[in-house]
Amino acid sequence: MTPLLPITDPITTKQACELLKCNAVTLWRYVRDGKFKKYAITRKNVLYSTSEIMAFLEASAVSSPRV
Repeated sequence: MTPLLPITDPITTKQACELLKCNAVTLWRYVRDGKFKKYAITRKNVLYSTSEIMAFLEASAVSSPRV
């Protein structure tokens, strides 16, 4: 049986915002800018991949040195 979603670690918008420590508008901007994908279940129900968000966080931490 094939999975309904191409991701194995889905999280909701609220959970993604908590993980990224941002609001929904910033999350939408990240998706728009291609930082990671959203997976639309319905028009109002969207899921995100935990592994994609964690990879984004790791890449962001490496690319922005602290002064």
